[in-house]
Amino acid sequence: MTPKPKAKAPRSAIGARVRELRLERRWTQAKLAKLLGISQNYLSVLERGQGFFTAEQFLVILSSFDVSVDYFSPGKPKAAARIATAPARPDIFAENCSSCAEIEATVSNLIAVLGLPRHAGTRADFLVEAKHGLVAIEVKSNNPDNASLSKLERLAGQLPRNLGAFLIVSPDAVAKNYAPIAAEISRRHKINAQAVGLKDLAGRLGAPRPFDLNSAADKARLQDLAITANFKKYSAAHVGLMAGGASAGALPAPLVSLSRQFPIKMLWEIYRQDPNLNEILKIDSHAAGAIIVLSDIKNFSKLVKAVRPVDVQEAMARYYRSARELIRKHNGVLDKFIGDAVLAIFNYPLARPTSAEAAVRFGKELIFRGRDILADLSRTFNDVIETGTRVGIASGDLSVLDIGESDRQIAFVGDSINLAARLEQESMVDEILIDHRTKEMLAAANENFAGSLGLKERTLESVKGQINRIRCWQTVPGVKSSPRLVNADRLS
Repeated sequence: MTPKPKAKAPRSAIGARVRELRLERRWTQAKLAKLLGISQNYLSVLERGQGFFTAEQFLVILSSFDVSVDYFSPGKPKAAARIATAPARPDIFAENCSSCAEIEATVSNLIAVLGLPRHAGTRADFLVEAKHGLVAIEVKSNNPDNASLSKLERLAGQLPRNLGAFLIVSPDAVAKNYAPIAAEISRRHKINAQAVGLKDLAGRLGAPRPFDLNSAADKARLQDLAITANFKKYSAAHVGLMAGGASAGALPAPLVSLSRQFPIKMLWEIYRQDPNLNEILKIDSHAAGAIIVLSDIKNFSKLVKAVRPVDVQEAMARYYRSARELIRKHNGVLDKFIGDAVLAIFNYPLARPTSAEAAVRFGKELIFRGRDILADLSRTFNDVIETGTRVGIASGDLSVLDIGESDRQIAFVGDSINLAARLEQESMVDEILIDHRTKEMLAAANENFAGSLGLKERTLESVKGQINRIRCWQTVPGVKSSPRLVNADRLS
């Protein structure tokens, strides 16, 4: 009987998209491989869809090419993060365990999911803090030979003396051959060396549930969780690239930490004006006429309860990334993300006549992006939940603080932030509520644009930090003020 041909393993979508992106940006394979810390040969394997990226490598790709997560799944943004991290070949370890890089990528994802702090300065593949102390991990994919034995012997002599365990990790079929070697290393170097198969590694590192790193299903879940575990890093990444493609790495040292909040093009502009940043950033002083934009998603807490955590994380990663891109596009400064809220500052540190228009256009575009993201999210649950993005915009003076320790981190304090928060709470869903002062600035700079918003006057009672009632203006449904009319260069 003729055996049936073996089905081909599915290929990874991310590999092909990374190759397209690399060629589009005219990056050489050597340049990207060096950035990711892998060989050119292994990058070729990944671009052919025969391997998979780690969560850290995926983060580097997003930041370096300045693209959002949904770039990797055109037309299906909800599934983007999952596709990007789906195992390229679910049976990769069952068929062929010859690549240390593939095993290291999976181990790296496991460490990210468990949240184990990693240490540098060791020749081992990984050095992490686990529940039972410091653990060194060395990955071996094939049976031991003289070269691998010599490396293990040298490595054992260089490991920290306070080590809790030295794990020699390999595929299960190979691990038993490393057991006597681990025993000999333990005897010679007085350390706890162990030969561990992929199936047992998660348990040795203190995972609350077992992950079988040979299992296609567990590897898929592990990679999905690794990306979501790195979403905080996404939100900490710099706001974006300056025109012409220079990255944060090209900035003078005093500006690098600020690139997490400020558009890089703006940083160069203020640095050329005055390298003494304290004065131009108004540190420990007041920023007059700042424009504050605060957004929030209505009934977000109800959404969290109704939706699977992984779906919420995927949606919010897209939302944060979109907010960052839009803040940069409209020449604003990111103060912070507060749960589902976004706080951005415009007309700072340099005052511009177009700042009020830029702030409103940012709010409009954020609403449009949020509408798409929440529509995708709504397909994952049955509950009827009224939701959408509300935006409040207010103008006023702010105190500027540098709250960073070793790096700069700019923070803002002032009653105008409280006013923007109250305006956001009172705004209609998927609309913007603007204070009177900002509306007047907007009308003075671009009367046609202000008129296109169809603003309706409102009055607010008892706003925190304000003595009198507040006059404000509401954008209304059905009035088209397309963000496509904006010219980002003109606004900057």
